[in-house]
Amino acid sequence: MKIQIRSLCSDCANPPRFCDAIVEEDEQIYLVRKDQKSCRYVKILWEDVVYQVNKLKPKNMKLPQQAP
Repeated sequence: MKIQIRSLCSDCANPPRFCDAIVEEDEQIYLVRKDQKSCRYVKILWEDVVYQVNKLKPKNMKLPQQAP
C-alpha cells in the first residue's frame, strides 16, 4: 500500500506532497522521497524516524497526535 504524505498546514487547495508512506509485504512502514540532486529514491524505516524524533523532544513534552 502507498499513500502520499502532504503538508496539511498549507493554504494551497492541493497541499504540496512531501513524500510517500509505503507498507511493504513484511508490514514494515517506510517513508520514500525522491532526491532532487541524484533523482534516486531514498527510503527510511518509519521506526527510525520515530526513534530520532523521540530523542529530540524533552521527556515531558508530548508531540501532536493530529494534523491541524
